Amino acid sequence: MIGTFLYALASTQFDSRVAILTITIVILMGTFLTSRIDLEEGMRVAAEEDRLARENPDYMNAQND
Repeated sequence: MIGTFLYALASTQFDSRVAILTITIVILMGTFLTSRIDLEEGMRVAAEEDRLARENPDYMNAQND
Protein backbone atom coordinates (compact mmCIF):
# COMPACT_ATOMS: atom_id res chain seq x y z
CA MET A 1 0.00 0.00 0.00
CA ILE A 2 2.74 2.43 0.84
CA GLY A 3 4.47 1.69 -2.47
CA THR A 4 1.37 2.64 -4.46
CA PHE A 5 0.97 5.84 -2.45
CA LEU A 6 4.64 6.79 -2.89
CA TYR A 7 4.49 6.06 -6.62
CA ALA A 8 1.40 8.25 -7.05
CA LEU A 9 2.91 11.03 -4.97
CA ALA A 10 6.28 10.95 -6.74
CA SER A 11 4.77 10.70 -10.23
CA THR A 12 2.48 13.68 -9.65
CA GLN A 13 5.19 15.83 -8.06
CA PHE A 14 8.02 14.84 -10.40
CA ASP A 15 7.94 12.28 -13.22
CA SER A 16 7.74 8.50 -13.66
CA ARG A 17 11.53 8.06 -13.37
CA VAL A 18 11.55 9.50 -9.86
CA ALA A 19 8.50 7.38 -9.00
CA ILE A 20 10.25 4.21 -10.17
CA LEU A 21 13.36 5.18 -8.20
CA THR A 22 11.19 5.65 -5.12
CA ILE A 23 9.67 2.18 -5.52
CA THR A 24 13.15 0.71 -6.05
CA ILE A 25 14.33 2.26 -2.79
CA VAL A 26 11.30 0.86 -0.94
CA ILE A 27 11.97 -2.63 -2.35
CA LEU A 28 15.66 -2.45 -1.40
CA MET A 29 14.81 -1.31 2.14
CA GLY A 30 12.32 -4.16 2.50
CA THR A 31 14.87 -6.65 1.22
CA PHE A 32 17.45 -5.40 3.72
CA LEU A 33 15.03 -5.48 6.66
CA THR A 34 13.80 -8.95 5.73
CA SER A 35 17.36 -10.25 5.54
CA ARG A 36 17.87 -9.23 9.19
CA ILE A 37 15.20 -11.68 10.44
CA ASP A 38 16.45 -14.80 12.23
CA LEU A 39 14.09 -17.50 10.95
CA GLU A 40 15.42 -20.28 13.16
CA GLU A 41 14.93 -18.18 16.29
CA GLY A 42 11.41 -17.24 15.19
CA MET A 43 10.50 -20.89 14.60
CA ARG A 44 11.97 -21.84 17.99
CA VAL A 45 9.98 -19.14 19.80
CA ALA A 46 6.77 -20.07 17.94
CA ALA A 47 7.19 -23.75 18.79
CA GLU A 48 7.75 -22.88 22.47
CA GLU A 49 4.64 -20.67 22.51
CA ASP A 50 2.60 -23.46 20.86
CA ARG A 51 3.85 -25.95 23.45
CA LEU A 52 2.96 -23.64 26.33
CA ALA A 53 -0.49 -22.94 24.87
CA ARG A 54 -1.20 -26.66 24.49
CA GLU A 55 -0.06 -27.48 28.03
CA ASN A 56 -2.02 -24.67 29.65
CA PRO A 57 -5.35 -23.70 27.99
CA ASP A 58 -5.45 -20.45 29.99
CA TYR A 59 -1.99 -19.41 28.74
CA MET A 60 -3.31 -17.25 25.89
CA ASN A 61 -5.81 -15.50 28.16
CA ALA A 62 -3.06 -14.74 30.67
CA GLN A 63 -0.91 -13.23 27.88
CA ASN A 64 -3.72 -10.86 26.82
CA ASP A 65 -4.51 -9.57 30.33
